[in-house]
Amino acid sequence: MLRKLIYLGTSFIVFVTATPVLAVDRLGAGYRPPFAHSLGHINFWYRNFPGADPHVWTSLIIIVLLAAGVFLARVRKQRKDQEIGQQNEQVLEELEARRQELLERITALDEQQDKPAGYQEQREKLKKELLNLTRRIKRLTSGE
Repeated sequence: MLRKLIYLGTSFIVFVTATPVLAVDRLGAGYRPPFAHSLGHINFWYRNFPGADPHVWTSLIIIVLLAAGVFLARVRKQRKDQEIGQQNEQVLEELEARRQELLERITALDEQQDKPAGYQEQREKLKKELLNLTRRIKRLTSGE
């Protein structure tokens, strides 16, 4: 098959066969291309991709691009979820440490022989804080 170079436009070089098939030959002499498709553009497709429908190729390219976009979005979401999970684990460890500290303070306060002034208020304050911490821990572990 004999090939030659044809110069189109500013720097667009296309390999074509020596006997090109034109769109005018296939579609008839009175054919007018639709908007945004020049006759040269249509001839380019018929010369370089004989038997190929350009709309099918365009659809395939769009599908591949959309699939790549969906894949990248899922990968980003998984990474973000992992980062959030790691942050939640750190916060949970801090809350558990704080909870242990409060429990130790309450037991130390209860074990004292002579109760200091304001013992009940101090104990209630610590229990209230412990209850709030326990609620936060449950919220983190249940995924709310």
